[in-house]
Amino acid sequence: MIGLLDAYDPEKNREPYHSEYTKLAVDGLKNLTDSSRVQVYKVAQGQMPKNGSECRLWVISGSPASVYEELPWIHQLRNFVIELDSHKYPLLGLCFGHQMIASALGGKVEKSSKGWGVGTRSFPIVQQKLWMNPSATEIRLIYSHQDQVVRLPKESDCLGTSPFCEYEMYCKGSHILSMQGHPEFSKAFAESRLESRKSHMPQDIYQTGLETLKESNDSRLIWTWISNWLNESK
Repeated sequence: MIGLLDAYDPEKNREPYHSEYTKLAVDGLKNLTDSSRVQVYKVAQGQMPKNGSECRLWVISGSPASVYEELPWIHQLRNFVIELDSHKYPLLGLCFGHQMIASALGGKVEKSSKGWGVGTRSFPIVQQKLWMNPSATEIRLIYSHQDQVVRLPKESDCLGTSPFCEYEMYCKGSHILSMQGHPEFSKAFAESRLESRKSHMPQDIYQTGLETLKESNDSRLIWTWISNWLNESK
């Protein structure tokens, strides 16, 4: 079973948006194996797992929250990440999850001076792994973030980088895989999310993000890579 640690705080989201995001994430995760079942833990509402052995894979979702906010559920999630790492249980981080894992394990996350990262962007793969099959030298994903990982935890490897975001993708051992992008986002959902944040960013950033969402992305390939990685991390 796959455990989705749903970090969407209902106080910061409209319920239809939250529900749609959760469905997208669950649908993506169900594609990892033929028998995948997904258990959703609403961690932003205080619903934490009892222990890390409950699921074969843990996934931390995106969130409008920041990992450096002083919220009880963020502290609880941070401690759970530390537990998962100590037992080397497989853990996947997406956007906020990517940042949470880094922060919990000794890295650093901050609001970027580069501003909003929205729309579709590409980054080169700087370290190849066997599970990156079919192989690719560059990946394009959908993004929606202001915070960035600026320092990786010890014993972590950077897998992808870009001028906008130094740590686009990283891994730790064979049990942690993490990325800033959103392979779970559909283009329509990303456009809706971008529209809801239009007033929070410069017009040119919004417009560029909107235009790039028309471009193709590598979400399907990334889900294949995640499936391969999961099989290797058993």
